[in-house]
Formats: sequence, C-alpha cells, structure tokens
Amino acid sequence: MPGKLIYNREGMGQQSVPLDKDCINIGRSRKSDLLLDFDPLVSGHHARIIKTGKRFFIEDLGSSNKTFLNDKVIRSRCELKHKDRIKIGNVILTYIDMKIRSEDIPVKEAIKRRSKKFSWQRHMIAIIAVLLTGGFCLYYFLSGTFHKSKIEEHIKKGEDYFNDGAYDKAINEYEYVLTLDKDNRKAYGGLGDSRRAMFDYLAAIKEYKKIVKLSPDDTYYFDICNSTGDTWFLYNDYREALRSYKIVEEAHFNNPDDKEILDVYAHTLIGLGKIDFINHKYKEAGDKYKKTLDIDNKNIKALIALGYLYLETGKYEDSMHYFSTVRGAAPKNTEATTGIASIYKKKGDFNRALEVYKDLIKDDASAPEIYTGKADLYRVMKNYGEALSVLKDGEKKDRKNPMIYVIRSKVYFDEKQFHKALTEIERALKIHDNLLEAKNVKAGILQKQNKTDEAIKIYKEVINKDPENFDANKGLGQSYLKIHKYNDSIKYLKKTKDINPLDREIYIVLGDAYYGKKSYDKAIEHYETASGMVQNDLELCCKLGDSYKNLNKKEKAIQWYKIALSKDPEYERAKKGLAGF
Repeated sequence: MPGKLIYNREGMGQQSVPLDKDCINIGRSRKSDLLLDFDPLVSGHHARIIKTGKRFFIEDLGSSNKTFLNDKVIRSRCELKHKDRIKIGNVILTYIDMKIRSEDIPVKEAIKRRSKKFSWQRHMIAIIAVLLTGGFCLYYFLSGTFHKSKIEEHIKKGEDYFNDGAYDKAINEYEYVLTLDKDNRKAYGGLGDSRRAMFDYLAAIKEYKKIVKLSPDDTYYFDICNSTGDTWFLYNDYREALRSYKIVEEAHFNNPDDKEILDVYAHTLIGLGKIDFINHKYKEAGDKYKKTLDIDNKNIKALIALGYLYLETGKYEDSMHYFSTVRGAAPKNTEATTGIASIYKKKGDFNRALEVYKDLIKDDASAPEIYTGKADLYRVMKNYGEALSVLKDGEKKDRKNPMIYVIRSKVYFDEKQFHKALTEIERALKIHDNLLEAKNVKAGILQKQNKTDEAIKIYKEVINKDPENFDANKGLGQSYLKIHKYNDSIKYLKKTKDINPLDREIYIVLGDAYYGKKSYDKAIEHYETASGMVQNDLELCCKLGDSYKNLNKKEKAIQWYKIALSKDPEYERAKKGLAGF
C-alpha cells in the first residue's frame, strides 16, 4: 500500500483510510469514498485525492468552505508529501507515505551484520543500484515526468504567492509554466485569479477565456465559467456575467442528475441572484439564494447573500439571523461581520457598529474592506477627520483597492472640497475604470461644479451598463432639473421612485420638477408624501405653502407657513411667504 490517510473521529478514535484507488472522493455525499457526513462544514463533493504514478495529489471541488493543505487554501491540484495536514471542514486528515514510513523501522543492526557476512554481495548490489538509478533517471527525464514535476513545482509556487497576496510573483510563476506547457489550464486559471485580485478584471477574463477554449465540458470548465461570470460582475458588466452563468445553468438543465454539475450550479445560482439583486428584483434573488441552500444548506456565500438582501430591504432581524449563522460556522468571516456592522449603521446605532469594526481590525487588520466600512461610518457621523485617518490606515494595507479612494472622495465631497474629491475619484477609476459607484460620485462632483453636461454624460454611461442603477437615474433627474428640462427630469426621477419608493428625497425633487413645470397639484402630492415620511422639515413646509399659494388656496398656504414658524419663529422663508397675504 503506497499511502493512507489518518484522522480522529470523536467517539471512534483514530481512523485509517487506504489510498488504494486512482481517485478518492471526499465529502458528505453518500457516494463519497471517504464519507465525512458528521461535519456540517464539509460540502457534498468537497475534495478528491488523485493518484498519478506513485504520487498523490489533493484537489478542491469548489467547496463552500475551501480545502486547506498545511493551513493554506488550495486553489488547484497540489502534490501530497509525507505527514502533510489536510483540513476539510473541521476534520484534519494526515497523509502518510507508507514507503517513507517503512524506512523509519530500526533495522540498522540487521543490515550491518548482513553486510559483514556478504560484503561482495553488498558491492554487487551497489553497482546494480547505480546502473538502475542511472537508467531510471534517463527514463524519468525522457518520459517527460521530470518536465511535469517542474510544472507542478512552479504551479505550487504560484499558489503559495497568491495565498500570501504576492500577486505579481504569482503571475511570474504561472507565466513561466506556460513557457513549458502553453496549454496548461491551471496556469491560465492562476493568472486569471491573480489579475482579478489586482482589480485588472478585463485581463483576468482574457485568461479565463483561454481555458474555456481549451477545456472539455468538465467540472473545471464549468468552474471557470463561474469565475468568468463573477469577474464580469465585479467589472459591473451584468449582461456579460449573465452569459457566463447561463452556460452552467444550461449544463445543469441538460444533466439534472449529475451531482458534480449540481454542486457547481449552486455557485451559479448565487451569481444569478446577485444580478437580480442589482436590478432590485429582490424576490427573484432570494429564491435563487434559497435554492442554493437546498443544494447545500451550509453554503456560506448564499447565507451572506441573504443577509445583505434582507439588509437592503430593511428586514434587520432576518439579516442578523443569516449573518450570525455564518459567524457561528465561520467565526472569522469578515464579510458576515461587516454585514452586522452595516445593520447597526442602518439602524443609527453608530456606537455598536464602531465596536464591531474595532473587533474586526483586532482579528484581521489586513482586510481593506474593514477600513472602508469603518471610514464610511465615520463619514455618515460627519466625523470627517476620523474617516480620513481610518482610510490612511487602510491604504497602507492595500493601495490598489479603489474603494479606499471612493470613500475618501465622498468625505471630501461632503466637506465641499470638490477639487480634492475629484482627484480621489480619478485615482479609483484609474484602478477600476468601470466602477459604477465611482462614476456616479464623479458625476455628482461635476454637477456641484456646474459642469452639468459632463455629469449627464457620465450618468448615461452608467445607465447604459446598469439600467436600474438608482444613483445614476436619480443623478440624471437632478441634473435635468438644474438646467430646467423638467420633462426629462421627471422621467428619470419617476424611474428612481419605482426602483426605491422609500427614498424620501426623490419625492421632494419630483415635487420641485413639477413645481418648475407649474404643475402645482402634482408638486403638492409629492411634497406631502415626503412630509409624511419625516416631520419638521421647515423648507418642505414652505414649498407646500408656495405651491398652495400658486393655486390660490390661501388657507392651506397660510397653514403650512405657520407650521414652519411654529418650529422656528424666525424662519425667514416662512415669514416672507406669509407677508404675501
């Protein structure tokens, strides 16, 4: 027996699994060769061990919680060495190379006695061993095994560099592999992952497409289709993302009983759900996330996606439930914890949110999204000095993260330092040229600088990529209002209201657009809706007074001006309104 796995199972002691097949499948599925159904963090088809010649390799099968080799996430096939530690869920498996282990048996004395008795045989054996070794080495080289070993060595180096965040070095290793094997799928996949991590999304997609051209329709091929879809999504090109996800969806439709495709399809459903979420189709998104959980009820990504879905729709208890579930299974999951901080932020409990960020930085000071989240919280609290300080710390962790500069731009925007805000947003767009949030911020800055035509052009670029983009539609409506194109303004503002009917400001701006058109009844309708959402808005009271005055409804106009004055007797806008009667 060339090798085996050993692990401890509670109540059953040490278990031993012989590696006596060319492929050992590991997971919670009943079809697995190594069944780990006692651990909920293990996916149905989690990983597999493949025998190639006399060597064994471990490969993750797109599991929810990843596979670790000696405490490092594996992203492609990795060769196993004697006493390597494999972590799958909470289970630790140790690989034992039986050949090496047998050499540990204390037989030196026996060999010594035998060598004295048969010294001539010892020399003959040595000569034969040298000849055999030389012949084997020649065969080893000529057969291409040495070549393959060199490829695996550099693939492994690339993976290690990637896991350490040294993406440039990882790229060098993968590019070297391609000089040895121009069709190596792992090298192209590693290049795609590395370039995506560096926010070079189009370059990443180019690498993934090379794999799609090379690959047969196997699980790896469908995994790459998902990676391509994820990358298009990050690039904010949702149409292209949809095309990539549809390839996997069609494969599942044609092979509904294929368990491996079903596991990959679970990832696809999350991607399709995120596209629905972006388009504000919340029910459809939720259905897809829940369908993923029907396939794998411990899928971390689906649980997090549901948490953010309920956060967006104001169902904070449901949101907290899903984020807390993830933290229970994976206590150090940064995305779930930042989600909890976002709940407190939305509810206005800023101190609790700050406590969460403080604990996060203590646990994982390297994650830049923690700094951007905490800085934006300080921005909402109007504590701009603290926001900038946090962003400075975040920039030290990752200078290439565009959201560092987006949040800094928003801080400067709120402080009315528009020149500085524009400089920061240009830095973000230099890293990620299709970051729609950055483009919306840039358009807003240009609008404040009275460069309305330029702002309108950028907002339209965003809508061309994402027709349901709330900020772009709202920005276009406000821009057209500013240049008195009231019909165009109303068109985009009405669409914005359909996207998010809970946004109070939309009703006020729509009221302003109708007021500009002298459609005072419509203006009043929208102003009163806004007034019902938040009381004591003195400016809004005066807008209602003005609208009723223009309709010659004296009593109603006086009523609204007096409401404003009851809150602030010196409010000039209301005093001027009353003076007209």
